[in-house]
Amino acid sequence: MAATKAALKTIKASIDSGDFAKASVQANDLVKQDGQNYNAFMFLGFAEEKLKHLDNAEKALQKAVELKPQDVQPYKGLIRLYEQQGSDKVDSYHAAAASLASIYAQQDDREQCQNVINQYETFAKKNGSPSQYRNALELMLPSSSLYGVLEGRVPHPSHLYQRILESIQTEENRWMDTQIAERRTRLGARLDRVTAEVRNEAIEKFQVESCYQNLIDWTQDDDVRHALDQELLQRMLDNLLIMPENHKPPQRDRVLEKANGMVVIKQPFALAWDIALEWIDSENLIDWEPNILHQYIEFFPEAGLAKILKGFLYGNISPHPLPKSANSDEPIEKLSETDQLIIMSEGLEECKDSMLAHRIMAHTYLALDEHERAAEMARKSVSLYRKAETNYAMPLQDSLDAVNLTLGRSLVVSQSPRHHPEARAIFENILSRKPQATDALIGIGLIYEEDEDYPEAVKFLARALERDADNLRIRLEYAWCRALDGDLQGGLNELDGILHQLNEDKEADSSMKSEALYRVAYSRKDKSGSYRYLIDALKVNPSYPPAYTLLGFYFQHYTKNKARARVAFQKAFELSTSELAAAEQLAQNFAVDQEWDLVELVAQRVVESGKARPAPGSKKKAYSWPFAALGMVQMDRAQYSSSIVSFQHALRISPDNYHCWVGLGESYHNSGRYIAASRAFYKAESIDHQLPQDETWFARYMLANVQRELGAYEEAVKAYEGVLSTRLCEPGLLLSLLQTLVEFGWARVHQGHFGHAAELAAKAIDTAKAIAETKTDIFNLWKAVGDACSVLDAVKVHAQRATIDTVSTLLQVSASEEAFGLLQDVDGITKEDLSSTEENRIPLKGQFVRAAILAYKRAVALSSSDVHTQAVSYYNLGWAEYNAYLAEGSTTSTKPKHHRHLLKAAIRCFKTAIELEASNSEFWNALGVVAMNLSPKVSQHSFIRSLHLNDRSARAWTNLGSLYLLSSEHELANQAFTRAQSIDPEYAAAWVGQGLIAMLYGRVKEATSLFVHAFEIADSSSLPAKRYYALSTFDHLLRDPNASGQLTSLLQPLFALRQLQAQSPTDQVTMHLLSLFAERAGEHTTAEKNLDAVCKTAEARYEESESNESLAKYAQAKADLSRQLLAQSKHEEAIESAQFVLDVSEDDVPGYDEQRKRWRLSAQLTLGLASSFLKQMSQAIEHLGAAAETSKSLGKDGEVDPNVTLLLAQILWATAGTKEREVARTQLYECIEAHPSHADAVVLLATISLLDDDTEGLEVAEDDLKSLRANSQVAVPDKLKIAKVLTAILRHKAATGVSTEKTRSDALGGIMLFPDQPQGWLELAQLVGDVDENSSAAEMAVKTALKQVPPGGQLGAVELAKTYSITGQRQNHAQASMLAPWLRD
Repeated sequence: MAATKAALKTIKASIDSGDFAKASVQANDLVKQDGQNYNAFMFLGFAEEKLKHLDNAEKALQKAVELKPQDVQPYKGLIRLYEQQGSDKVDSYHAAAASLASIYAQQDDREQCQNVINQYETFAKKNGSPSQYRNALELMLPSSSLYGVLEGRVPHPSHLYQRILESIQTEENRWMDTQIAERRTRLGARLDRVTAEVRNEAIEKFQVESCYQNLIDWTQDDDVRHALDQELLQRMLDNLLIMPENHKPPQRDRVLEKANGMVVIKQPFALAWDIALEWIDSENLIDWEPNILHQYIEFFPEAGLAKILKGFLYGNISPHPLPKSANSDEPIEKLSETDQLIIMSEGLEECKDSMLAHRIMAHTYLALDEHERAAEMARKSVSLYRKAETNYAMPLQDSLDAVNLTLGRSLVVSQSPRHHPEARAIFENILSRKPQATDALIGIGLIYEEDEDYPEAVKFLARALERDADNLRIRLEYAWCRALDGDLQGGLNELDGILHQLNEDKEADSSMKSEALYRVAYSRKDKSGSYRYLIDALKVNPSYPPAYTLLGFYFQHYTKNKARARVAFQKAFELSTSELAAAEQLAQNFAVDQEWDLVELVAQRVVESGKARPAPGSKKKAYSWPFAALGMVQMDRAQYSSSIVSFQHALRISPDNYHCWVGLGESYHNSGRYIAASRAFYKAESIDHQLPQDETWFARYMLANVQRELGAYEEAVKAYEGVLSTRLCEPGLLLSLLQTLVEFGWARVHQGHFGHAAELAAKAIDTAKAIAETKTDIFNLWKAVGDACSVLDAVKVHAQRATIDTVSTLLQVSASEEAFGLLQDVDGITKEDLSSTEENRIPLKGQFVRAAILAYKRAVALSSSDVHTQAVSYYNLGWAEYNAYLAEGSTTSTKPKHHRHLLKAAIRCFKTAIELEASNSEFWNALGVVAMNLSPKVSQHSFIRSLHLNDRSARAWTNLGSLYLLSSEHELANQAFTRAQSIDPEYAAAWVGQGLIAMLYGRVKEATSLFVHAFEIADSSSLPAKRYYALSTFDHLLRDPNASGQLTSLLQPLFALRQLQAQSPTDQVTMHLLSLFAERAGEHTTAEKNLDAVCKTAEARYEESESNESLAKYAQAKADLSRQLLAQSKHEEAIESAQFVLDVSEDDVPGYDEQRKRWRLSAQLTLGLASSFLKQMSQAIEHLGAAAETSKSLGKDGEVDPNVTLLLAQILWATAGTKEREVARTQLYECIEAHPSHADAVVLLATISLLDDDTEGLEVAEDDLKSLRANSQVAVPDKLKIAKVLTAILRHKAATGVSTEKTRSDALGGIMLFPDQPQGWLELAQLVGDVDENSSAAEMAVKTALKQVPPGGQLGAVELAKTYSITGQRQNHAQASMLAPWLRD
């Protein structure tokens, strides 16, 4: 103990001497020896402090505090240390100061306690953070244990709380800004979410609301306290909006408690009053305390909700009595409906987010029967209530149910029954929670009543009546539904009782009374009594629509006064668009009077009302007539897209409505949607409409029109004829049939069915005759007659199916001289031109085109009233005149000009059409065509004008190109044709034009391909495409003799020429060319018939003109005819014709020298062959020798044609004379030497050598044959001939001792050369065929032969049949017989 004291003295001495380091060492030593020595720690702390070892000093002093907690010295030492360290030790200073002040407080040393706190507050304010400073202030607050000692010595708590609140708010704002700025940069962050998150954290972190409340509690100034209350309420509400859902209920209760408290003390803060009023959850507005409402109006007279409350409370619908006036002399009066709505509407504009305001407005509008506005307000109120439930976690189900009831009641009436499903869903939702809700029961009952489901309506109204038995409205609806449900007497008795009760009540609702009177009138059986009740109902309420409707039916059916009925219906519909019965009667009356605007008005109003369509699930009948009426009006105005929609709506309601299907089909037809139209008309025919046939003909008629538009002319004709079977001699139907027949005829012309086209045209003329018997002044009648005659003129060969007498008689029915006198002085055509003599029974000179001209003239005479129709009439007449010109003469100026009067007439017609309608490009194009030869400048101007009006016309561009072509402007022509092709690649005439240009430039192959393409894309009415295709094909056959033997290359041009002949039967070029193709195809009879006609015509022309041209054509035709006679074994006639050719061409024909040699060569060959067949060998040799001489003059370098040589050699060999045969062999050697690749010559030489057993000749021939067999230029049919002869040679060798292996090796050599061709296999098969019937070589020969038939090769039927036959199989023999039955033997 003594040592401790001594140590303490030593330490103190060191401190006093200022040796703090020594003192520190000494104190540390002492502390180690005695760790519970208070003084040692105090000295150590002091020494360390002086040495600036503040941490060590703090530890020592803290230990001293632990040893003596109630001693003030260690705390003072700590405070000194903390003051030296500034802001780093503010929190430690707080603890030390609080402890030291508590010690002074316990000692009741108030001054020292105050000094410590004041000193710390000053230090914290200077060095601490805002939160540390607030902690310092909290030591002086009433919540502090020191407040009892410091009270009166420190600032008042309200000032302290104010300073704390300001500090918290400042720090809170700064922290929120920092956190929001940091967090909003995160990936996917949204500013609103980040802000809400930070604010939520700030609520928990800073507890501002508690600080506000503390300040309010200690504030002595009422005004300040009220202001703070308002700030706190606003802050509490703002915090409520952003809080998580699970934290909202307690906060909501605090907000509501705060607001109600402010209302109780009548603090005029609008937010508090709004919360107190808006957050009330009640089913009835009567639950709001009226005094509170009036106080709200008094405190906030300019607020929007105050104005609405004023209008509500001071109106007739308020459940509360008016307040007493302060001045008894001026009592408060209720507002009128107008003033009430003005005030409330003005207020609503100022409180658009008020739930209560919209609820009151909905209630008010419903009471005033403004159901649409009531529904609008109720919807808005419901959305606001639901929003409030979400935002404030406020249970507002009762209020929501009340507003929904208002909405449902409004929807029941508003645009009924459009909103019934929604209203029913609302009522059922409420009943699921409140099964006895009277208004919901009434609402569902009314919905069932409107939907005409009266049993269900009675059930619900009965339940509602149990809840409110004295409610006259419920009783009235219940009685009415009973009457409509079949209990007429019970319902009527109940209605009478209600009416009696209403009559006794002088203040009864007039609308309810008029409704009761109407329903009694409706339920009574005696009509006179009903009339009285209806009049009484209208006297009580002149604006009750159902009474007018029933009154209208009374006038219409019982008094037969249609005028009064119409007035009643109109009044009913004006008052309410729900009166569908009145609307339907009005629409029918307006439709009868053809007042379509009024029909549309009525129908449109019904549709817009929503009454036409019942709600989904409703049993009420839907009405299709408004949509059908709208469709009819829209169709009358050519608004087809709208009419389609209207008829579709009507058909969704009434799927079996025949007239709606017809209207829909007609709308589709008029809008160009023909497929849909046909389906609609088919549907109209197929439904069970239960209408008589004479009332449903229109659908079949329109279906025929649609089929006609779709090009299904055959079905259209049948449909028209079916309609005519029930409506005989209907001019309109007959005219449609006539026009369809004509269009069908032209379609058949384009398709190439010329016979059928003529039949249709004849039938059209008969139909026109039937129309003319009843009426002749129809433009389309004579136009169709002209078109029918044009069809007959287009298929002249088949025109005899109609007689010109019939047409002539038809044209003269009710005809005037003026009708036929049009342009008669120009074209010279009269009705006398239509004579039908025996020699021109088949009209070859254009009788029918003249008939067409006369028909078009009658059409012109009937079209004077319409400019467009008159222009079209002249246009049609112009083309008829031009066609007559083409039939009578020619389009070239080199021909006789006596037919140009028709051309001039055509020009006159087209000019007149242009004068009437100058903007029609087709008229200008036509003028350009007819003026092409007479005046190229006029023609060019016309084409350019046509293209100016329509530069997308391929026809006009082609015609312009043709004009340039005739004018030798080849480059311009090519550009025009190219432009036409780019516009319409399927227009054949443009390709023909380019083909002609290619011919002019010598590009023959290109021209041929262009003509072929034009023919492929052209229809059958195109004459140039067929003509040039045939000519180019024939030129190709002349250049490639091998192609002449291919039937496939002959069929298409042959068919084209047959069609061309049917359209132009007098065209000599066509007939001659057809004969040449027929000759190559083996149709010698056809060729003979046509050539005979050509010869007769050429002979007649030669006798008339005696020109060299006529002579050349006659001689050429005779030469070709002689070949046909020879082919048919008419040898004497062939000799006669050929001899005639030689006789007439004995002398030179100037200008036709080469042609003369060719036809003479043909005649000489014919004479030689015919003579040989008649066994007149000397004459045959003579003529063939002459033919050889003629061929020298035609061949190159004076060579004889090898084919002529072959014929001569064959004839010489046939004479069987040694000398002649030697000559034949010599000529063959010479021919082979000159033409080594001529297979027929080598084959003939080999054959002769075989027959003569000429070994030397066989060797030469065999070498030549093998050489030709290896030549790829030799055709396969020729190689088959070579193979056959080689086989014979090999067999001959085998017979003379040559080994079998040698002969087989020779055959295999042929296979090695061309393994894909049949000749080698055929040769091998023939060598081994006798050994093996099922030879594989024969089968390979057949397979390779099949690959060589067209289009794969040039192998014909004969060669293929022979190949089949060598297999020896029965089925192959049958196949060969089928391929070439003429070779069967």
